Amino acid sequence: MSIGSQIAGYIAGTELDDIPQNVRKTAKCCFMDWLGVTLAGASRLMGLSRHTTVNAMGIAATSGGGLRTVFGTMSKPFHAGKAAMDGLMAYFLARSGMNSAEDIFEGKHGFFDLFTDSPDPAVILDRLGKEFLLPQISFKTYPAPL
Repeated sequence: MSIGSQIAGYIAGTELDDIPQNVRKTAKCCFMDWLGVTLAGASRLMGLSRHTTVNAMGIAATSGGGLRTVFGTMSKPFHAGKAAMDGLMAYFLARSGMNSAEDIFEGKHGFFDLFTDSPDPAVILDRLGKEFLLPQISFKTYPAPL
């Protein structure tokens, strides 16, 4: 367990293992780390106001994958920019020699395993390079839910 998880758990008054079991453990660690580091760093070490700390917690929490509760705030468009930043950072780190799991998608505890109870990579891989969905994509012409 990381220091971020311990801090967030202490502040929330719970242990990491007390979080409901339907929340995957890897997701628990990531979100607890972001919140714990934000709470410890922002509110205490940097002397931020309560309002600013609450906003920092919201930004940190949604940084992991986009929580829908931020729709209507500046954090929503932040997701696209952060995704681009993360992609570029991954490129530069890999180019510099940093390694990662080579089975990140299909491996145990990988991407497919995180998002489904019965991962089947063939669903994606069988159509890869054969079926293109670009013609089905449309552009939103007005910034409103029409």
